[in-house]
Amino acid sequence: STGGQTSGRRGSERSEYTYDHLRESLVYDLFVQAMNNQNFPKGMIVHSDGGSQYKSTRFRKLLTKMCLVQSMTRRDNHYDNAAAESLFSRLKNEQEKKVFKNIEEARSTYFEDIVYYNTKRKHSSIGYKKPNQFEKEYYDRNEK
Repeated sequence: STGGQTSGRRGSERSEYTYDHLRESLVYDLFVQAMNNQNFPKGMIVHSDGGSQYKSTRFRKLLTKMCLVQSMTRRDNHYDNAAAESLFSRLKNEQEKKVFKNIEEARSTYFEDIVYYNTKRKHSSIGYKKPNQFEKEYYDRNEK
């Protein structure tokens, strides 16, 4: 499964923990799917946390191939990536107890959450607009 509670051992003690990471393949596939569904400008900045998924050679090659610029949070500076961290935190909190039947269910669930986050949910940091609305207005203003 991808997520949910599992048991693990540290030394001789038994502990329960929840996976708090996304596998590289899931991040990669969701990113490709999102980019295929959107008309994005060349040179667009892709900002993320410093997770290994985003540092992977495979993900970095994808960004280069798509002519995108990678940006990551500086070490110990969580304000660099506050908006993305807020999204990741919400996704993790909403899905942390879910045990997915398979990777396809995980992909679908996270994709639906991200679509909701970008198309339905208003964000205070961008004037209580939906991200896709804010983005459209930005490009409309700057294409003139």
